Amino acid sequence: MSATLQNTLTIRVRYPEVDAMGYLHHSRFLQYFELGRVELLRSMGISYADLERKGIFFVVTKADIRFKAPARYDEELTLLTKVVKQTHVRYDHAYELRRGETLLAEGTTTIACVGRDGQVRKIPDELAGNDEPAATATPISTNGTKPDLVDIDWPCVNCTYNLRLLPVDGKCPECGEPISRSVDDDEYLIYLAREIADKSLGEIRTWLRSTNRYSRSAAAYSLAMKEGADEAIPDLVAAAGDAHADVRWWAISTLVAIDARSEPVISALQRARDDSDADVRDAAIKGLAKKS
Repeated sequence: MSATLQNTLTIRVRYPEVDAMGYLHHSRFLQYFELGRVELLRSMGISYADLERKGIFFVVTKADIRFKAPARYDEELTLLTKVVKQTHVRYDHAYELRRGETLLAEGTTTIACVGRDGQVRKIPDELAGNDEPAATATPISTNGTKPDLVDIDWPCVNCTYNLRLLPVDGKCPECGEPISRSVDDDEYLIYLAREIADKSLGEIRTWLRSTNRYSRSAAAYSLAMKEGADEAIPDLVAAAGDAHADVRWWAISTLVAIDARSEPVISALQRARDDSDADVRDAAIKGLAKKS
């Protein structure tokens, strides 16, 4: 399922759906949204009933509706349902309910994939797709000691909220429960890099000076996906001399990836060639060979 997928459904307001004033009751809008999701799946040739028989369920974790105008009995309405974001465990949908050209309501929902035990699970391959934009630069190629850029989702294990950045207090901002990490250090670092890459170049340079080594490493890697990263070369050169080997490795690898050939870059690679860490040395040697 992709972020551009959408479906339009025609609905006629039934008599038991209106309130004492003759208006479509507000509780029915969420039911219409659910119908829109089900029919969106059906338009793809997928039956939600079949998914449930396989032990695949989707639960609503968040819903928002903005009411614009009322609808009445027997009016014909049009519901547009579309996928606006997809991760490994959830879909975000957006909805527009109209009568002709008149917008009656718009809303959003987040649904999470769970198994029969109610625990969050990965969305099956038959429904999976790519919703993330391609990186603006080729991911760093490594010698196997570090992973290349991968698409990672990092949901809270308690409420499925997507933890975009590690909270300072270690608690989920949605449910307030302590966070249990379920990915290894490199995966989390790359996850951070994907998020940081969306920020302005100035913000990324600030992250490079963070007191947190994960943040510094992720900021260095994010520049490999950022247009105009040449402006941050002085910061990357400084990071190449960081106290932590991981930060040095990501900084050197990013300098190689953005193909910078200035004298400060070459000097940084030459210094890293004698680094105490074997991975940093190897990255520097390969970088110098590439730039020669």
